[in-house]
Amino acid sequence: MSDSRDKIVTALLSGILFAWFIGHLIGETLFDNDWSFSFLGAGTLFGWVIQLVIAISISYLLLCHGKTVNRLSDSRKYIYSGLGSIFLLTIILQFDSILFGGGTLRVAQISQAPILLFKWYEFGTVVIAGSLYKFFSLFMSNTNDAAGLAWRVLAYGSTIASLIAVAKISARLSDNAKERIYLFLIIFFGPQTILYFGFVGVEPLIVALTLWVAFYIIKIRDERTIFNIVMLWLLAIFATTMHFTGAYLVPAVLYVTFVKPESNRISKVLWASISGGLIVLMIYIAYQYMNESLLFRQLLMPLEGRHPNTDYSLMSMRHISDVFQIFWLLAPIGIMAKFVSWFMKKQNSPNYLMIPIFLMATAGSVVVVILNPVQSVILEFPRYAAYLTPFALFFATGLIGMAVSSESRLRILEVAAAFSILLPLLYMPAVIDTTRASEIAVSYFDKHEAFNLNGRIALRDASFYNKEFDEASAWEVSLMAKSVDYLEFRGCVDLTVAGRDNEALTELRRLIVRNPDWIDPRDVVATVLLRRGQYELAKPQIDTSLLLNELGWQARINLSDYYHQAGQTAKSLISIEEALEIWPMDVEFMREQMLMVYRLKLYDQADSISNAMIAINADLPHPYLVKAYLAEINKDFVEAINQYERFMVLDPKNPTVNSVLERVSQIKKTIGT
Repeated sequence: MSDSRDKIVTALLSGILFAWFIGHLIGETLFDNDWSFSFLGAGTLFGWVIQLVIAISISYLLLCHGKTVNRLSDSRKYIYSGLGSIFLLTIILQFDSILFGGGTLRVAQISQAPILLFKWYEFGTVVIAGSLYKFFSLFMSNTNDAAGLAWRVLAYGSTIASLIAVAKISARLSDNAKERIYLFLIIFFGPQTILYFGFVGVEPLIVALTLWVAFYIIKIRDERTIFNIVMLWLLAIFATTMHFTGAYLVPAVLYVTFVKPESNRISKVLWASISGGLIVLMIYIAYQYMNESLLFRQLLMPLEGRHPNTDYSLMSMRHISDVFQIFWLLAPIGIMAKFVSWFMKKQNSPNYLMIPIFLMATAGSVVVVILNPVQSVILEFPRYAAYLTPFALFFATGLIGMAVSSESRLRILEVAAAFSILLPLLYMPAVIDTTRASEIAVSYFDKHEAFNLNGRIALRDASFYNKEFDEASAWEVSLMAKSVDYLEFRGCVDLTVAGRDNEALTELRRLIVRNPDWIDPRDVVATVLLRRGQYELAKPQIDTSLLLNELGWQARINLSDYYHQAGQTAKSLISIEEALEIWPMDVEFMREQMLMVYRLKLYDQADSISNAMIAINADLPHPYLVKAYLAEINKDFVEAINQYERFMVLDPKNPTVNSVLERVSQIKKTIGT
């Protein structure tokens, strides 16, 4: 191949970058669904200047002072200093992923209850994050802060693991110290770059595991041992236990297990086909399970539109447009990777690594297509970056495998490294700047009413988490102004308070039809029906609410009430005890348990619970009422009167006050006072 080939690669990369830049400048004027085109620039003139200066400086250093960079690669001291500097940069430029990717939901997942409820499809991640949370909560009184720190420690631990993995991959791909620097930059600053900055969620861990799987694939190419193959499978299994999407690595692992670099073409084609078939099989299994699990259904893109997004499904134009924008924003490098793959095939230069990494890229692309954005794609697009990591690997392995002179290869790698670093620098400032990110999100919600509810709730909760209470209140007000459904819901709550249950139930049922995954209307419907004694009608709403959220406090209160009204006292008590395992200090459930065991004549247990409640809060009225009952049973009438009077002082408007007064009067007559 001619050394002038590096000019073709440079021209192609420059063309892609130019198209990307122009596309983001004019995209908002050309397309209606244009959310990704809003992330170019930091939102202010000053931000633009700083951003461009940094981008141009780095590109200039790589392209015009390559020899200086090359000299740095010869010193381990400079290499370690560089790795440390990169990690420090990810901490300094930490962005508010509490807002992005369902961060508030992740924090609530491990901070809402002392006992974690594990779901099989993300078991490992919750175990790790939950363990870190338990540790940090020993020193931090605010549970949300402890949970947020736990997720960020997991994220930065994953970033360190990614740094090490990429350094090892670069060392394996090339013996040339100069090339390693550029390979490192190309791979590390791939589509997944946005996840290195303290992202709250499982995705940084998926990135780290993807890179380590890639490292062992490369290592097996050079050292095919049982130990390396076992380690590869353990990593793939570990990734799957962290989150079900980690299974996207398995097809590539299967291929490497049975295909050697020296295997014949038939064997390679056979196992590539089997691995590709496995991707299809996994998609089929996931969608079959989706039909059986209401909770799992929220994670996958539906085959047909459902409320409130009736026009949003797997094959809908809006979803296809969103997928295209995810790739165009995060992974335009994939276009170049495809060119490299085509060129290598044309020059008949076989590369053992290309097929397994291509399988990883294909499976990752499938995950991007089938994952369902719960709060809206505008707030969750960073999650998808994890599954685009193989594109950077594919690009790097393709470049290093091109049959060119060492000088041309180094020049190509310089250009590719500059390209890889430049892209994140162009769109990430708008993500790190939360004010700008919120503006972009609101613009999207105004165009897509169906996401207004979940999206603005996410913005409100993120403000609460960050202790920006004025902003949180503003988002709450905007919910009622911008989300018709939320406004109707608040109106329904007011109707129930006013006793206009029939009107409220009619509107609430309409809300449930329009928003089947929204829990709050279901809880209110169940509460109203139970209050009216229609417990059988309430049960479906209670069950559905608990399926959607196992930590639903109101749903568990309603479940206990249902069993009580249905005459199933034992089940009612069991449901209360299960809730108390989750919330051991919850006085509402303790009150229900206390009254229940009293009715069952378990007097010692009732007295013990009343004492525990008073220890938590001495101003709670019901423990004194039960103590009065128990004192009467024990013929301690003076104590009974004292406890009754304390109950009435603490809760003078309680409906039972009149009967308590009569009871006190009778006791006084009995004892002659």
